[in-house]
Amino acid sequence: YTLSLHDALPIYFRQERQNRLEDLVSSVGVQDPLVAVEDISKLVFDQGILGMGAAFYGAIPMVTFLKIRYAFGNTFPPADTQFFHVDGGSYRIFKALMYLNDVEEGGGPFCYVRGSHRLKWDGWDQKARYEDAEIEDIYGAEAIVRCYAKAGDVLLANTTGIHRGEKPVKNNRGILIVNYCLHPEYGFEHPAIHIKKHNKDALMPFCQLAADHLVEVS
Repeated sequence: YTLSLHDALPIYFRQERQNRLEDLVSSVGVQDPLVAVEDISKLVFDQGILGMGAAFYGAIPMVTFLKIRYAFGNTFPPADTQFFHVDGGSYRIFKALMYLNDVEEGGGPFCYVRGSHRLKWDGWDQKARYEDAEIEDIYGAEAIVRCYAKAGDVLLANTTGIHRGEKPVKNNRGILIVNYCLHPEYGFEHPAIHIKKHNKDALMPFCQLAADHLVEVS
């Protein structure tokens, strides 16, 4: 199934395009992922993931944020969410991350600071991004967990803890990221998430609840 998902990705994710884009930018993304790559609805609304989200919250969550991103293993400096940060859109955020390729050392793994969803310091919210050295000074380098995994593996995290997507330096990394919350996220204005009507109608009733607020398109 991972291979069929890769084949469905827009042309600028294909290898022949990557070789040109990686000299120009740090990363690229897909606009309207559920419309551009319809196959991912099977992953975004996977009953197993939604079931774990429901156990996490004690209620069925909604999909509040979604993106497909391809980060290049080039010499561009880290940017944006490649620095340590906290997702501030809810009091708890259940995030699923699926690697679209194997991610090993130097390949831009998802990183999480162990225990940071429970323990932070006074004034932690006075800035949006943190350097490695700042986090290591507070938590210790051993608290930073780098999540290496295979293509198709799914990582789950409460991203009110401190985390980042490490900047790839050796290999490119593709990833699907989905946030599940009990309400629309506050703070940043995220674009509306569109879904094809026939894909929404095909979902199991349990899963349709998670898609209830998404914008249907033909």
